[in-house]
Amino acid sequence: MADIQADGGEDLSAAYSPDARHVLHVCGNPLGINGEILAGIKIFFAALFAGTGAFLSAGRYLFPVASLSLLFGYAFPGILIQRSIRIRRESAERQLTDAIDLLVVSVEA
Repeated sequence: MADIQADGGEDLSAAYSPDARHVLHVCGNPLGINGEILAGIKIFFAALFAGTGAFLSAGRYLFPVASLSLLFGYAFPGILIQRSIRIRRESAERQLTDAIDLLVVSVEA
């Protein structure tokens, strides 16, 4: 069953990707984006990179460069999100060790 947003529209983030909501939650939900916005961002970067690749390689290698640029542009937001997840996880691990040390000191006192 689809979630209903405040404006009455349906939240299609689950339809975009079954784990899009989970991935965005794990990385800290940057800027409050959902699956629909993430899909739009991926399409925007794919078009931007493909256009840039086509412009810079006007000539013999136009199609291969534009195709590879399109694929990289589509994957680029996912790469940034995975990096954000890694940074957030490392930060949580560092803070967890500090919290455990604080608990040990408190219990020993």
